[in-house]
Amino acid sequence: MRHLVMTLTRQLHYSGPVEFDLSKPTGHRRRQFSTERLDRALGWTPSTPLADGLERMVDWALQDG
Repeated sequence: MRHLVMTLTRQLHYSGPVEFDLSKPTGHRRRQFSTERLDRALGWTPSTPLADGLERMVDWALQDG
C-alpha cells in the first residue's frame, strides 16, 4: 500500500504529509503472493508496468477537470 500511495503522490506532484494509521491491522506480514500461476493459466501478462499505468490514469483523470 505504501508503494502505491508514494507512486501516486509523485505522479500527482503532491508534497504534503502522508499518514498511515499504524494502529490498523496490517494483514499477513509474511504472505507474499505470486501471479505466476495466474499468468500461466491466462497465458497473458500485463505489458504496462504499474507506475506507467497509474501515470496514464492520473493524466486521464486530470483532463478536462
